[in-house]
Amino acid sequence: MLALALTILLTTISIATALALLDSWLRARTAFDVLKHERALVRAGFVPMADHSEMRLRSGPQGNASVATHRVRSRQIKGPAVREPVAQLAGVLGAA
Repeated sequence: MLALALTILLTTISIATALALLDSWLRARTAFDVLKHERALVRAGFVPMADHSEMRLRSGPQGNASVATHRVRSRQIKGPAVREPVAQLAGVLGAA
């Protein structure tokens, strides 16, 4: 009975470990694909803007600048630094 319980426990732990490794691998692959896409955009002449947080003070109920803040997060890609034909851009991005 004890051997059966240990076998079930170890099997469950092995399955959980395998699923965790699979999840990590899928997340890493997705992140790598995003990096490859951003690299292709940079090579095509697009300039990525870094993430930033913008803090703005809003006036409080008494009219003074109080602790109320507003955060804005954005991630954008500016237009191409050098204008290139669409065919060259498609070639860099790997499109046919």
